Amino acid sequence: MKKVTLALLIIILLCIPILFACDKKCSHEEMSESQIEPTCTKEGYILKICADCGTEFKSNFVAATGHDLSSSVFQPTCDTEGYTYYSCECGYSFKSDFIPPTAHTLIAETHEPSCTDEGYTLYTCGCGYSFKSDFTSPKGHTTVQKTTAPQCTEQGYTTHSCIVCDYSYNSDFTAPTGHALKKTTTYATSFSDGQTRYYCDCGYEHISDIVLSEYVFQGAYVENSGARANGIDVSKWNGEIDWDDIKASGIDFVIIKVGSVYGKDPLFEENYAGAKAAGLKVGCYYYSYALTVEEALNEAEQMLEWIEGKQFEYPVYFDLEDSTQESLDSTLLTDMCIAFIEKLQSNGYFCGLYTNPNWLTYILEADRLTPYFDIWLARWTLSGEPNWPDSFGEHTGLWQYTNGGTVGTHTCYFDMNISYKDYPRLIKDWGYNGY
Repeated sequence: MKKVTLALLIIILLCIPILFACDKKCSHEEMSESQIEPTCTKEGYILKICADCGTEFKSNFVAATGHDLSSSVFQPTCDTEGYTYYSCECGYSFKSDFIPPTAHTLIAETHEPSCTDEGYTLYTCGCGYSFKSDFTSPKGHTTVQKTTAPQCTEQGYTTHSCIVCDYSYNSDFTAPTGHALKKTTTYATSFSDGQTRYYCDCGYEHISDIVLSEYVFQGAYVENSGARANGIDVSKWNGEIDWDDIKASGIDFVIIKVGSVYGKDPLFEENYAGAKAAGLKVGCYYYSYALTVEEALNEAEQMLEWIEGKQFEYPVYFDLEDSTQESLDSTLLTDMCIAFIEKLQSNGYFCGLYTNPNWLTYILEADRLTPYFDIWLARWTLSGEPNWPDSFGEHTGLWQYTNGGTVGTHTCYFDMNISYKDYPRLIKDWGYNGY
């Protein structure tokens, strides 16, 4: 209680100077004056303030101006009400004159079902609002089938395609057929390599069995290592032949005349069949009367026709020796030889040239022939017995050493020959002459 009493006493003592000060009178001689303009909600007036004591005096009141309202009308939308918006520059505003929402104006659009999607009706309003209803089930795929046959390297299959949409799938796969290979054989000639080409109608191909010319045709002459076989050559002029007697007499092979431009030798077929039946190795020759390269090629075609289907263990020969040809240009004659022989070679025959030293030395261009073709050389000895001549003999493949040989019980004379080359092995190994 004493503390409260003491506090009151202190407050009274502090207030005494203030009370005495208020009793002092101010004359308000120095006054400032300002015009306070009315606002929308407040009065205007003249405000005077005493410079000495700060006392304010208001006078000449002017009523508040009130709000100066402007209005904007907002039309109702589908889902919001319309109204009028009133606003004053002072910031005061309000809404009134409300109009209910107009509600959505819906347009219906029907979407038919597809193979995989539902159908429905789409309702849309111009305001952007939309929804779907009236759903219908998907139709499912309507498929047609197309069968693709298997190819050489590709499977066969059935394609199921929808006729409405782009959906498809494959089934019923079948294995590739593999290549139906055909083959063409290009035989090596003295001037070109040979090969077998395997190909399929699909475009696939591969090359194999390449035969190098140099391995098959090593030129006209071979190193003499002694006689390998004894033989004869025959034509219609030898008449009927007992081929078993020929075989029993030590003859290993026979070179049979096929014919000439004047026709097939009338005993060719009989001689061929008889010699084969007796177990003799067989070769053949065509006697030429050609005067041009074209005629030589025609003779080659004729020989090919006559020997088709037969097998020969010894070469087939182009016999060039007729007196009607001796006066021809050596280059032409050589071209004729090359044309005939290469034609036979390209058709799968081991073909050589029958000639004699005179023709080989003075009439033909030997340097164009002997490096490439096997030569059957006719050079008859005076004794009628084989002995190596000074030239052409030491490196020849087949030597006709006499036209006066006798064999077995036959009374006719035979052309006698010695082979220094293993023609049967060579021809069979490389697949020539029907092998």
